[in-house]
Amino acid sequence: MSIFRSGQCNIPRNSGFFISLRYDYKTGKKSQGSVWEVERRKSATRFSCNIGRVGVNEAGRRYNIPSAEKNKLAIRFNKETKSAGKEWVSGFMKRHPELSLREPEGTSVARTSGFNRVVVGKFFDTLEQLVDQHKLTAARIFNMDETSHTVVQRQEKILAQRGKHQVGAISSCERGQNVTGVYPMSASGFFDKGWMDSDTFCEWIRHFIRTVKPSPQKKVLLILDAHSSHTQSLKAIEICRQYGVIMLSLPSHCTHRLQPLDVSFFKPLNTFMSAAISTKMRELPGQRLNVQHIASLVGVAFPRASNMQIAMNGFRHTGLWPVDRNVFSEADFAPSLVTDRPLNGEPSASASRAAEEVEGAQ
Repeated sequence: MSIFRSGQCNIPRNSGFFISLRYDYKTGKKSQGSVWEVERRKSATRFSCNIGRVGVNEAGRRYNIPSAEKNKLAIRFNKETKSAGKEWVSGFMKRHPELSLREPEGTSVARTSGFNRVVVGKFFDTLEQLVDQHKLTAARIFNMDETSHTVVQRQEKILAQRGKHQVGAISSCERGQNVTGVYPMSASGFFDKGWMDSDTFCEWIRHFIRTVKPSPQKKVLLILDAHSSHTQSLKAIEICRQYGVIMLSLPSHCTHRLQPLDVSFFKPLNTFMSAAISTKMRELPGQRLNVQHIASLVGVAFPRASNMQIAMNGFRHTGLWPVDRNVFSEADFAPSLVTDRPLNGEPSASASRAAEEVEGAQ
């Protein structure tokens, strides 16, 4: 299918129309397709962008049938499947390079319902109060989280013969032993690393205090998840209170959006970790890697992943620094609208705004 602009078809440029011409290879002639207004094409694009943020699949192909019927336009799509063909989708994607076909990340029901405007709003109320009360700066705001390391690397795509069903790649073992690494990151770009389990959280807190050197007169803010090993350790809470460390736990099921380490740091760290494992296996042919190699592998991957830009991007995209509760749009909270309702059963303000946004896109 070829797309001709209005100026190429002797149609005034300000008419707001474009014509799609379909080439018939059997007859050698071009037949005029349906005429769509440019504004309606833009509306479909805005609608695709909005629903894409909440993970609706194939909505772009199914959106065109009711849209064409509503606007009394000629329909050349499959009326049985209520969907446009692959040719139309290919042309639509070429005309709108701002759209792309993405593989969505799996998000649990607990996270979709837990990340709502009410819970996030209360968290930012507390964060803003702490920042204003203690005059905190980027160098005194930290995020800490753990991640698991193993010697089994993530395999990358390789070139192979077409039609071959099984393509193998050597890994150290099928299932390796995990080691937990803990990583604090500040809003100014400071990084550190260490190893811990549920029994050594207090020891890590002492290490953190020796490294950062907080005091009751110059406190620091430590943002972490609400795991029981963090929030229910009375000894760790007493140590933090004594040395001027303010612990602020993130809301449950919200770390995928509110934790800077999850947003910007762990993905490049795991990528560089897999590359380091592959390099190590080439250096030691025929040998298996074990947990004793993990420290040296992290020593190779960590410096490559820890830079100031990654830290600043993580805090900025989560709205933790600079503190910005408006970093999330109504579309980000759309999956949780069923929980973001007052007790009297009336639709909440965010639900109304989200509905108006989608209706405006259509």
